[in-house]
Amino acid sequence: MAGALFLAFAPTWAQQGDSVTRSRAPLFVTALPDSVTPFPRATSVYTAVAPASGPLPVLLYPSLQPALGRVAGVQVTPFSGAPGTNMALRIRGVASILGTTQPLILLDGMPVYTSGAPGSIYLLNGRAAQPNFTTARTISVDPPEDTNLLLGIAPEDIDSVEIVKSAFGTARYGSLGSNGVVHIRTRRGVGARPAQITYSGYGGVQHVARRYELLGAREYAELANEVSVKRGQAPMYSAAQLAEFSRTGGTNWQDEVLQTATTQSHHVGLRGRGTRTAYAASAGYLRQNGVVLNSHLARYAFRLNVDQQITPRLQISGRAALTRTNRRRPDEDYHNSLYDALRALPTLPVRDATGRFTHSRIDFFGPSSFHNPVQELLESYHDQRTQQALMQLTAHYQLATGVRATLAAGHERNKLEAEGYSNEQLFPADSPKIRAYETKATHRTTFLAAGIALNRAFADHLITASLGYERLGIKLAENRGYFYSASAFGALQTGSATPISSGTAMGSYTFRQRYALEASLRADHTPFHAARWFPGAQLTWHLGQEAWAPTPWVGDAHFWVGTGRTSNRGFAKPQATTSGGLSGLYNPAAYERTWQYEAGGRSAWRAGRLTASLVAYRRRSSDLEMTTYYYSPTGGPALTPVFVGEVRNQGVEATVSAGWHLGPLQGTTAVAAATNANLVEKIPENTGFYIVDRQRVAVGKPLGAFYGYEQNGTFPAGQRGAGQRRYDAFAQPGGGEVTYLGSSGLPRHSLNVVQTLAWRRWHLDLQADGLFGYRVLNYQLNSLDNPTGTYNATTRVRQRWTPANPDTDIPIVGSGDFISSQRVLENGNHLRLTQGTLTMDVVQTPRARVSVWAGGTNLLLLTRYRGFDPNVSSAQLESARPGVDYGAYPTARTLLVGLRATL
Repeated sequence: MAGALFLAFAPTWAQQGDSVTRSRAPLFVTALPDSVTPFPRATSVYTAVAPASGPLPVLLYPSLQPALGRVAGVQVTPFSGAPGTNMALRIRGVASILGTTQPLILLDGMPVYTSGAPGSIYLLNGRAAQPNFTTARTISVDPPEDTNLLLGIAPEDIDSVEIVKSAFGTARYGSLGSNGVVHIRTRRGVGARPAQITYSGYGGVQHVARRYELLGAREYAELANEVSVKRGQAPMYSAAQLAEFSRTGGTNWQDEVLQTATTQSHHVGLRGRGTRTAYAASAGYLRQNGVVLNSHLARYAFRLNVDQQITPRLQISGRAALTRTNRRRPDEDYHNSLYDALRALPTLPVRDATGRFTHSRIDFFGPSSFHNPVQELLESYHDQRTQQALMQLTAHYQLATGVRATLAAGHERNKLEAEGYSNEQLFPADSPKIRAYETKATHRTTFLAAGIALNRAFADHLITASLGYERLGIKLAENRGYFYSASAFGALQTGSATPISSGTAMGSYTFRQRYALEASLRADHTPFHAARWFPGAQLTWHLGQEAWAPTPWVGDAHFWVGTGRTSNRGFAKPQATTSGGLSGLYNPAAYERTWQYEAGGRSAWRAGRLTASLVAYRRRSSDLEMTTYYYSPTGGPALTPVFVGEVRNQGVEATVSAGWHLGPLQGTTAVAAATNANLVEKIPENTGFYIVDRQRVAVGKPLGAFYGYEQNGTFPAGQRGAGQRRYDAFAQPGGGEVTYLGSSGLPRHSLNVVQTLAWRRWHLDLQADGLFGYRVLNYQLNSLDNPTGTYNATTRVRQRWTPANPDTDIPIVGSGDFISSQRVLENGNHLRLTQGTLTMDVVQTPRARVSVWAGGTNLLLLTRYRGFDPNVSSAQLESARPGVDYGAYPTARTLLVGLRATL
């Protein structure tokens, strides 16, 4: 994190970070104060794709994550489409098996939202400690539920976002930099005006554009009758009932649980600058009703930024923010209402003749219970209330020309309260009668930093150097209560993560603005761990500055090579086995470490209106945490962590942007493409971890590799099992082995295209994203592609096996299986029109600007995936289980109209 503090101190080369910024600055961002950048900084994605005369781009999502896909090598996958859900951010692949894969988040230089990092803190009698481990227990530092902590930052308050992913750039963050860094800078006071008032607001509707193609009531009833006759029973539905289903259509359960929902957002800002003081204050409100029954999100956000020039040498900056979010989502712990809705019989009504919810049915075996999805959604849900408070104070003092000292302190407090409720009628008689649960959690982060930086230029030489110290501490407390019909219990857990103290030294030397060498060394240590060292280095050649270079061809070209070491265990504690013994199988000073190497080049032509870059990288992560069997002295087996896994990521990233005009029509086009190959290189023997549902961690395969049986059509007529699905492995002795199904849930390729057009007062902004080279486990198809008649089915069962239709993978009527095979793996390739806005400037004066706009999100999705959306992560942040869809909340299409004004 020294890199965060010293972004203003050391040179920032073009390849170190990619930006998503709202500023209408020139194409190359100006150097930060007391910073000399021999080469241009990274091109701002927003600036590079919008005419300088256009309005500020609109971020239409409640949080900023979807905009990060504009940077090559960044993949954004939401857990689901639920309001306020979290998202998995993958930067240059996945470099851990059990550890966190989320990047470090910096807000104005301070690490924040550290509770978003999965992991456990091992406690002794309620306090974090070292030995002995005989009384150790754990407290999770995961954020409860699937809370998206970045909801605490209103998009209107964001000035720029920088993605740090390079080998040298991430090395500056040491044990917290393995997954990359997202550095968010909030808006500050600007201009010479004493006050500038801004308003941004919108309203609109949301709906689910894609549905599963299921049988209607008449067609399902005919299928059920066919099954009844095959079983030697009377038809389940009479001719009169079939006629009634044809007339009414029965119950469309997707229509019953999905709805058209409204959304609105309002944000007011006040910014200004006087002789010595600059300030920015804002207040925002967001309300998003969910497209699934009984789900919604509300956010209230307040922010104040003040910069005060005390003396010509001393500047003090203060930041304060308070955010509250209220959220309701479906209960997915004991019910999967959407999955139940897809399987629900279209012949059943939502309510019976008495007006009560239908919760029983007659099937081929007699009366049985029925999980009514509408009742589940209305009477079984989770309520969450999150409060986030942030305070930061920074002082800069100019000791001498080119010498600057900085002191910084920050405090973050996250408080979450959550309750869940489930009506007892929703549970079968033999299930626990859980009626409610309650969780209260508080997470506090304290950050302290101090540093001094030197920046001197003389003749043909430029030298920069900096020294810094940081301390990051975390405290948390959590109380969980579970309430049963006859009893209740709760448990209070409190603890402190081991504080991280860091020292950083950085330096660079540049000769004639052409050749530069940068180096950094960071040491992270804790009270229980020896220092861990993280070096980084980079060599850059600015070809465009050479006198002999053919400038019209090479442009402002520069090339670089770099390397750096990072780790993924910044908040880790010593591990304890379930039997109470220390595993002793790893070196705590070296686990979860990554060495990265990269080489790349970037150039600009036509005064920066055309830019291109190409980067190749290789990341090798070793000593990754896994689990294996441990045998205690008494001989009892137990699972224990070992740090021996190895994973490799390597890939190429390319970005091209161009500004052009055709008469009064101006436009810019930006394309960012990336490819990443993930491969497991080493795992321990005798592990108890590898098999995770239908995915495995296996040497020579990518993380998230799918395993199962290969289906080979169906058995032909005349053979035993005619019409049943055929798995050749079952014919082998012992039933055969599962096999690698040739795919993973990790996308190999990503694509982003941003197009803007400006014509007089009109502005069009479009963003498209695509992920390719992966598959999705559509768990719903395990049931829906079976013509059993027990549940509803997809329209694919129309192709079921008959003597006249033997060449099919859909079995004979009345049969089906839940065997893991390639039939439930679907192609996840997709191209999405992520967002688009059409803006018209109504008022344009030197002091005022008013514009109206219309737009939307998730406007078009091109895919062969048969579910709601292929870009989903039901397994959330689990590295070994990407590409899983367990009845995930669908992603909505949003249509909006809005107003923006600056006065």
